[in-house]
Amino acid sequence: MLDQANVGDDRGLQTWKLFLSTLNEVDQLIGDKKYSQKDFLQILKDGFAAASFAGIPASLDQITVSESGIVQRNDFKVLYFIDASDASLPAQTNSSSLIDDFDRLQLIDDFSKAQKAYYLQDTSRQEMTAENFRFYSSVLSATDSVTFSYSKLRLDGKQNELSPYLRRLALKNVSDLEIKKNSRSTSITS
Repeated sequence: MLDQANVGDDRGLQTWKLFLSTLNEVDQLIGDKKYSQKDFLQILKDGFAAASFAGIPASLDQITVSESGIVQRNDFKVLYFIDASDASLPAQTNSSSLIDDFDRLQLIDDFSKAQKAYYLQDTSRQEMTAENFRFYSSVLSATDSVTFSYSKLRLDGKQNELSPYLRRLALKNVSDLEIKKNSRSTSITS
């Protein structure tokens, strides 16, 4: 009975074959003897409970939702970027630091001259460089395809524009990325 369940390619066919196999085994074991409906249902339940079905392992059949700034593994089959607009890529950050970039650079210089160990938050320029790297690394992590999407309008009603990251990718001699715009949507393909 268990071998029968693994023959089909899809769950419906496998279930049907298991059901037929169970009926055949009931017929062979019990034959013309009388049995109750309750016993018959219990036999079916036991047969299905003991069965194993061939299928796609859960690890191969999954969707991972994340932001592009989080480091992920490098073997996604398909990547789908949501909101590849200039409002999101690069990320719009507001510094809540006590010191600005100019002061931070001055402190780095002072600590270096004094040969003192220090840790300061990265400057805006360093953060933007790191974000560029993370974005392009995630684009390269797809093995089959990458799809970018973004809405035409922002919540405030203003027009969204394509991310500068994608505009750079669309430059001649950089990639084979092609951007197609129509009245309803923008299509970005490679």
